[in-house]
Amino acid sequence: MGKESAKIWVHVASVGEYNSVRWLLNELKSSFEIALTYFSPRAKDYLEKSNLKVVQRVPLSPLGVMRFEKTIKPAAFLLVERELWPSFKLIKTKKLWIGAYSKGGLLERWIGKDFELVITKTQEDADSFKSLGINAKSCGNLKWVLQEPKHVMLSFSGRLLILGSSHEGEEALIKRVFKKLLTEFKDLKLIVAPRHIKRSDEVLALFREFRVIKKSQGGDNWNVLILDTLGELFSIYKYADVVIMGGTFVKVGGHNIAEALFFNKPVVFGPYTYKIRDMVELALKSNLSYRVANAKELESVLRELLRKNQRTINQINIAKEVRSCYLSEIFGVLKK
Repeated sequence: MGKESAKIWVHVASVGEYNSVRWLLNELKSSFEIALTYFSPRAKDYLEKSNLKVVQRVPLSPLGVMRFEKTIKPAAFLLVERELWPSFKLIKTKKLWIGAYSKGGLLERWIGKDFELVITKTQEDADSFKSLGINAKSCGNLKWVLQEPKHVMLSFSGRLLILGSSHEGEEALIKRVFKKLLTEFKDLKLIVAPRHIKRSDEVLALFREFRVIKKSQGGDNWNVLILDTLGELFSIYKYADVVIMGGTFVKVGGHNIAEALFFNKPVVFGPYTYKIRDMVELALKSNLSYRVANAKELESVLRELLRKNQRTINQINIAKEVRSCYLSEIFGVLKK
């Protein structure tokens, strides 16, 4: 099979899953052409800028899946994280499931046995799959492996807190804490990045007592900035003194902490971290992050972090191990 015709079909749910495997796609592109499918309609504009030749919303009907496979003739199908669809059972080429985590259930058992290999986030997940008779190996969380993001210019002076990927209820909590911290740290700034950009005006109104603007408006006369632009949060983390991770102070389960750690920034998160459990456990064991239970503890930890010089946090070794494991296992299956 020549390099020109060899294709890999990669399926992601949305932008987050795609970003977690961009490094892997770059490795695969040296030997294969990538055909990317996605599910979320919101991902369309972002993913179509990926410079991949084939990018389209996944055909979910059995006939649609069979037609797509027949058209692209992939050498393999890579499923990212947990985007399980019954119609994927019909895919005939060799299948790998990467960045997987186990929830149990009939669909997982039924489809999972079709995969030549399931590569999981944790050993616990791998053991769960193995108990179902599924070939599985733990390589860690794909999100640890990151590439330097594009530069985003940000003009400000002073110390900076960033609330990343926030949800309703979290902004109000941070507002109360920020207001108290301002009494000690007069130069303190805050960037709030709502998980869903459509909430930007709502969040802007919440902080109206401060000098607040949206990033899309431009300007540097602010002490609260609402990030209402897509795809810039990772780049902007490099400006932070401390990052507060959204989705952890409400029952959402947390969002990617590796992007902040990439820039050697301390990360503080709340009690709800079940979606990023493996990353949080590793970060806590390595003294890379801080868990707080409520607003009072958050204020105390932030005050302490803002007062002292930050030590260097390094997640490069974690990323190297994860990257090496995934590449070894994936190329091992593809070369069979």
